[in-house]
Amino acid sequence: MKRVERLQKLMKDLDCILVTSPEDVHYYSGYRPLDGETAMLVILQKGARLFVTQNGFENKKASVKMTVMEKPGDFYDFIKNYKAVGFDEDHLLSRSYLKLKKQGLRLKPFSTGIKEPRAVKDQDEIGFIRKAVTATKKAFDIRISNRSEIEAAAEIDCCFRKLGVENAFESIVASGTNSSNVHHRPGKRKLGKGDLVIIDIGSKVNGYCSDMTRTFCSSSGKRERQIMEKVRNIQEQLIDLIKPGMKMSDVQKEYERLMGKHKAFHLFGHGVGLEVHESPLKDDTLKENMVITVEPGIYVKNYGGCRIEDMIIIKKGKNVKI
Repeated sequence: MKRVERLQKLMKDLDCILVTSPEDVHYYSGYRPLDGETAMLVILQKGARLFVTQNGFENKKASVKMTVMEKPGDFYDFIKNYKAVGFDEDHLLSRSYLKLKKQGLRLKPFSTGIKEPRAVKDQDEIGFIRKAVTATKKAFDIRISNRSEIEAAAEIDCCFRKLGVENAFESIVASGTNSSNVHHRPGKRKLGKGDLVIIDIGSKVNGYCSDMTRTFCSSSGKRERQIMEKVRNIQEQLIDLIKPGMKMSDVQKEYERLMGKHKAFHLFGHGVGLEVHESPLKDDTLKENMVITVEPGIYVKNYGGCRIEDMIIIKKGKNVKI
């Protein structure tokens, strides 16, 4: 309930807050909605109420009072008693928004407030993330030589299944010239000797994600070694630079400076937790116990690319690589 209490402190002039994204429902109630299941969590000035659909014979448990709805009207009959409602403008379905407006509720966009408490991770969350990282590191160890990109990605996904974890996102395997594409989808191209091969993968444990990238080259020449060494050096410098109190945008500026003649095609990193990409992002201020990626990358058109991505826990002293 401490998580609910942190959100309640942000309510101010609101009668309640309506939480609708599966990740936020999981965070505040402990209940992880099934795929396609409707779950509506109402945070009140005192307490909270979770409304879920009757979906199969799942044993539904939560840390807040739960109502398994016989009909959607059960939720609307409850919330109509509250007038000023904060809602997640990035997730609430338009039909639900219109129905709530029709009931005369005053709806206030509150997505930032809902997600703010999630940015700093507690020890339980860090524990789940560590397990996801451990599974991901094991997947990097599987042999993928003499395979196509799509076959290599399938081997990684199979490894995750055997380890009892889910994919956090679609596995990326990009080889040769394909590795110059930041978000290449695996195809039929065979992994060739001397190719730069980017593998960007992540697993999920109890809803918490990992996101890591490695670049391999089975027979590297001078050019490949120079690119991989530069990316590794940039990553090490960024990890040493990052401190609580810095803005993500300030780290990005330093990343772009370190890249020199190479263009920065994406952000140096992002927050990770119940979602692969979550706060802190862009202009957010870094705080102790936030978990972020550090993922510099160099991409050369018609040649190939290199990206190295690790996850760190931000600390006042030395940041901890997970």
